[in-house]
Amino acid sequence: MDDVKVRLGTINSAGKQKGVDSLLVTDMIDLARNQAISDAVVVTGDGDLRIAVQIAQTFGVRVHLVGLEPCSGSQSRILRQEADTTHEICKAEIAKFLSVSTVVAQAIAPVAVLPVTPGSKPSFEAGKNQSIASLIAQIPPGTQTVLDAAIGDSDIIPSQYDRRLLGSCRGAIGRDLSGDERRDLRMAFIAELRKLLGSHKS
Repeated sequence: MDDVKVRLGTINSAGKQKGVDSLLVTDMIDLARNQAISDAVVVTGDGDLRIAVQIAQTFGVRVHLVGLEPCSGSQSRILRQEADTTHEICKAEIAKFLSVSTVVAQAIAPVAVLPVTPGSKPSFEAGKNQSIASLIAQIPPGTQTVLDAAIGDSDIIPSQYDRRLLGSCRGAIGRDLSGDERRDLRMAFIAELRKLLGSHKS
């Protein structure tokens, strides 16, 4: 989009985005110092941005804090106090263009541990296949479709399923997974889920 700059953080092993706060703070301070803005509209509730608001205001920038109803439960009180103005977007406004799809976590069934003979090295491939099959078997068919939609194009598995998948594989092979193994496991799970859904559709 013209005149739009996107700042992306990083995704950690739990599927959560990190590092966005520091980018917002840096941008606000730089834009204010260079007199590139007169007003800043901030959509957040994180009190860590308070210092950025204070510094931007010293350069004459007015900071407008926007939040979702109810702001009192989702925004830092000290951040709201620092902002020049606050605005709360009601749920009815949001519902016009945004809806929430909830993926319900199912009860965790026991996972069998692969037998390992003394002196043998546990097989990651065997543990990976067992963990994927076990987790998919625990997800009802209707929820499988919802989970696939929640993953979308991001290839990020919702945390309640990601934890179960990683924990199951660790238990199966009897050791921690490397970063490459975690990525391989996640991608294989998504591929198997979509393969299963494709066969159901056909």
